[in-house]
Amino acid sequence: MKNGIQLFLSFTTESPSETGVGLTHLGKYDKLDLVSSRWDIVGPSKANMVHATPLHSGLRQRRRRFRFSLRTLLLLITVAAVCFGMRVNQARRQEAAVTAVGQLGGWAYYDYQYVNGELMPDAKSPIPEWLLAVLGQDFFHDVVYVNMFYTFNRDGGITIRYKNSPFNNKFADKVKEQLPAFPKLKFLFLAGTQASDDCLEVVGKLKRLETLYLSNASDVSDTGIAHLTDLPRLRYVHLSRSRISDESLRLFGGMHQIEELSLEGNRITDNGLEHLKNLSTLKTLNVKLDDTHITIAGLAHLQALTNLQVLGIHRTEVTLEGVKRLMKQMPKLRIIHW
Repeated sequence: MKNGIQLFLSFTTESPSETGVGLTHLGKYDKLDLVSSRWDIVGPSKANMVHATPLHSGLRQRRRRFRFSLRTLLLLITVAAVCFGMRVNQARRQEAAVTAVGQLGGWAYYDYQYVNGELMPDAKSPIPEWLLAVLGQDFFHDVVYVNMFYTFNRDGGITIRYKNSPFNNKFADKVKEQLPAFPKLKFLFLAGTQASDDCLEVVGKLKRLETLYLSNASDVSDTGIAHLTDLPRLRYVHLSRSRISDESLRLFGGMHQIEELSLEGNRITDNGLEHLKNLSTLKTLNVKLDDTHITIAGLAHLQALTNLQVLGIHRTEVTLEGVKRLMKQMPKLRIIHW
């Protein structure tokens, strides 16, 4: 045991590194357990060696990991609180904007009310009612559909707030002040003076917009259309009786995601149609009504549009003979002319 005692003294009087491992020959002893306040020493019988493992080192490492985990937890809680606060503020802005749209005579619908391409105003939110009562539907859902023109009734009919109505003339384009609260808006319907060049400047920032319907938009010009050119998801545009010219057709011709273009009653000409000849995504084109100055010569520019399926040209300057000729040139095209 003398050697063992000397070994014990050597470990207690020296200050080995807490991260190191000490090895000492025991001679004839196969196993020796020494317990001190700092070391646990065991010698394997085959190697006749003592392996010293620091006890406090592991404890300190665990403490460091605990401190690190606590800091991480506090950071995550802070980030979550900031995100929650931002969402609450956005929900409040959206709720106020929905109320304002209603006061302006329009309707706003949420994402759960537009399912599989169909508007369902009576649909119910999948969020539990108790959560909706606490946080409100604007916290969980985004407005995707705003219509200042008409809405659907429960019996399947349509309520129109435009003709001979005070809504448009009274509020003009004030709806533009509410649109920034709907960053995920996909469908927007405006009529009369609700649509203007200034309003379209705001609309041009709604990057998720897919459908834009502007009826009797007498305050919209080429300047307003220029604001729409950076909308990557815009596929359907209806613009009737506005002040646009062939310049707007040039702008539309550069928007290669557009699939349907309805330009009723606008003063566009054959030269304008030439700007659409490279719009390969176009499936439906409507250039009907009296103010359009379209002839068969202009329609010749559309022959390169292989995806074009429907062409509306009634009440234009295209004659019946011209329609027959166009049908021979584009046999798969459905032409609406009367």
